[in-house]
Amino acid sequence: CTIKEITVINNLDYYVLNSNNDASKIMIPVRNANILIRKVSNKEEIEKLKEDISSYNVEVIHDFKTRIKHYDELLKTGELEQLAKLIKNIHEQKQEFNLANADKEVLKKAEELLYSEISYVMKIDEKDVKKYLINNQ
Repeated sequence: CTIKEITVINNLDYYVLNSNNDASKIMIPVRNANILIRKVSNKEEIEKLKEDISSYNVEVIHDFKTRIKHYDELLKTGELEQLAKLIKNIHEQKQEFNLANADKEVLKKAEELLYSEISYVMKIDEKDVKKYLINNQ
């Protein structure tokens, strides 16, 4: 997202954010911005992530409720490293058993978040991000 403006609603300042991916408009109270907003990664951080992915340890969690809770915790961080671990974890799970719809939805969301930021920072098409991450592993 890009901060478009600051507006006042009910005597509170809000950042008005425009999504860089679609036409979404998001409003966040300025007083909560340091909790809800993080800086976009830079190229060096993306390259380090790419190098580190193969070394991430994943844990196959067979219990559905425990697994989904774990996924949600990783997803909520919004951190690229956590998203990459989540994606790797779900792909490992896929090797052991069939994924439930909830697993597939979490995978889709994690890939959207991770791939869109990498695409934006590295200036590559989002559909090529997976190949970019796997290349040279």
